[in-house]
This record gives sequence, C-alpha cells and structure tokens, in this order.
Amino acid sequence: MELIVKAAAIALIACVCVLIIKNSNPGGAYLLAVCSSVILMLGAALLLSEIGDFINALISRSGLSPAIFLPIIKCTSIGIIVSIVSGLCKDAGQSSASFAIEYLGAACAVYTALPLIATMLNTLEELL
Repeated sequence: MELIVKAAAIALIACVCVLIIKNSNPGGAYLLAVCSSVILMLGAALLLSEIGDFINALISRSGLSPAIFLPIIKCTSIGIIVSIVSGLCKDAGQSSASFAIEYLGAACAVYTALPLIATMLNTLEELL
C-alpha cells in the first residue's frame, strides 16, 4: 500500500510539472514524463522478485511443465511494455508509432504463444 501511495504522488507531481513546462519547453516536458515513467517502473520492479517466487511456487505445485507457463508470462510482459511505450508515444504526439508498437506487440504475443498452442494441440491429439 505504501508503494502505490508514493508512486501516485510521484505521478501526480510529474503530471503537474509537465503541464507547467509543456508550453515553454515541450522536449523537457516529454523527457520529464519519460523519466517519471522509468522511476515508476522501477517501483514495479521491486515487486517482481516476490511475484516471480510466487509464480515459481505455483508452477512447482501444479506438476505441469514450466514450459507451459513461460509463454503466458512472456505475453503478459509484452502487454505491459507495449502499453507503457504506446502511452509515451501518444504523449509525444506520435500516434502512428503508438499504433505500430501496439501492432508489433500483438504479433510478438501471438508468436510467443505458439509453443503453448502447439502443446495444447498435442495434448488434445493424445486425448482423442
């Protein structure tokens, strides 16, 4: 709870500062937005080791191959990265770059999920 309150404060302060300097220094405003986003992502990174430990425990309890879960984790990561980068591109007024990263992200997610889809099809073939 404490982390999200600090992160929200950082985000709000950064937004106000960006609004104040946007007209006089658009490049600096964008750089401030990017830097604040990086700081907020570092806050999320603090939690990733605990989340990873929890996911590893779930995988080991399930008795299933870890290879089944890896594409899911990768697709989730792709979605998070694409969402952040797309938002930054939109903030910079680059809607075409935003669309391009979203399109590429969707293709990467599907490509990453192909081994999982193949495993699912093989399992279905064995059942039939």
